[in-house]
Amino acid sequence: LTLVGAFLLLMKKEYRCTFYSLETGGQMSRRKFLEGTDIMKADVLKKNKTHWLPISDKVKAWVTEGWETWEEDKPDWFTDKWKASVPEDMKPTKGKEDVDDEDKTAAKNEGEESLTVG
Repeated sequence: LTLVGAFLLLMKKEYRCTFYSLETGGQMSRRKFLEGTDIMKADVLKKNKTHWLPISDKVKAWVTEGWETWEEDKPDWFTDKWKASVPEDMKPTKGKEDVDDEDKTAAKNEGEESLTVG
């Protein structure tokens, strides 16, 4: 404890505040979403839902507005795992139906191939 006190006393005053915060995890998640970049916003969705539930309307609007662009641009964070973490009611309806149809078609084709091969 004495070493920690000495450490804090010897460091420059402007850096002391980087070692503690009175902000809760939920407050930090909401701040990161409201003030952050797309990658920061995407990271917030991976947090506990209670962190971003108070701003869920803003989160949903961001997801809905950006989904089509992300499908085209393929940012590094827009992975299948991230997409799976997005609540179904926040995913765009058009894209979801297209994906469901593609999945059904792919599964049907795989089934037909297994019947003809062999």
